[in-house]
Amino acid sequence: MSTKRRIATLSGAELDPRYVAGLFDGEGWISVAVNQSGYTNVHIGIAMKHSVVADVHDKYGGSLRIRKDGLYQVDLQGKRDALRFLQDIKGHLRVKRRVAELAEQHLLGSLEEREPVAAKILALNARGKKYAEWS
Repeated sequence: MSTKRRIATLSGAELDPRYVAGLFDGEGWISVAVNQSGYTNVHIGIAMKHSVVADVHDKYGGSLRIRKDGLYQVDLQGKRDALRFLQDIKGHLRVKRRVAELAEQHLLGSLEEREPVAAKILALNARGKKYAEWS
């Protein structure tokens, strides 16, 4: 299915940051990947069946794909797109606010500052963590 065959959607400009924050709190993630050189990168994404994810892509950038399981997925890995996304929704997040703050720190930090921040993100993302521990 092509992204051109989306059902009726909003334009990216019409997406309210509070709405996007709710989508992200429920269906989004922030993860950390370590590349071959040992540097850490933050990956931000949202995936769900509804094509509103394509509208998030239209507004914030990143990459968009429709997975084999029918989910729309947007990935924000570039610093500019990820920062703009986080800065727009961070104040409206309820569940993932702390990890979003850490991701923003990571993106803005020097290479030396990134590793300890990445470790904190990984600790928050550890299986079995309750949402209350994310605050």
